[in-house]
Amino acid sequence: AIETAKITYDNKMVVYVNVDPASMVYYSFTNTDREGYTLKQGYNVIDFSTTQNPFMWSWYDNDYDGLVYINDVLTQPTYVGSASFEEKQMKDGDVVKLFIHETTEKSYNVTFEGDTQDAVITKDIITPVESADAQTVLPGTRFTFQAAEGKNIVVTANDVEVAPADGVFTFDVTADTQFKVTANTADGVNTVSSQNARAIYNLQGVRMNGKNLPAGMYIINGKSVMVK
Repeated sequence: AIETAKITYDNKMVVYVNVDPASMVYYSFTNTDREGYTLKQGYNVIDFSTTQNPFMWSWYDNDYDGLVYINDVLTQPTYVGSASFEEKQMKDGDVVKLFIHETTEKSYNVTFEGDTQDAVITKDIITPVESADAQTVLPGTRFTFQAAEGKNIVVTANDVEVAPADGVFTFDVTADTQFKVTANTADGVNTVSSQNARAIYNLQGVRMNGKNLPAGMYIINGKSVMVK
């Protein structure tokens, strides 16, 4: 008798595509079982088992032009002049980026300032940013910031405040970017200091000025706060 084991999808990788694959003449992203994945433009999260290695992908869109990076390292196609990438052993936490039609490498400088110790910072959805050192990233790289436990923060990108959604500050890099994290204390009183007022929204997402707030629930620096 042939015994089969249930596949455990205990690994996760991210695939970023700069264009909508559905608009292309042809694209394919499959595992060793020839199981295909439907990708959308932007970030895609794929749960997989190590038994589904290796992976392979290819495309055609009136040309084979494009650049592929695995964990920010430029990767060459299996055949020179093609867009065929075969026998790719993927690991948990890997990030693949496909820049279709691109032929010139581009990158941006990213720096971090302020109270970064009060934030949990993530790159490309699944890569923890362990230190606030400057780094070079690819176009479209996504950074997310969440307040550490017991903290409130404000996040700016090039001096422009990033609005939180459900307590998460999200920003996609399209130029050299300086992030700044500012620690804040929201006390829930009816008048909020001008420092805190920079990040006050009602539950409809409308920004408030922070003075004489009506009683109710607000999002202050990414946290739900009841004003009485």
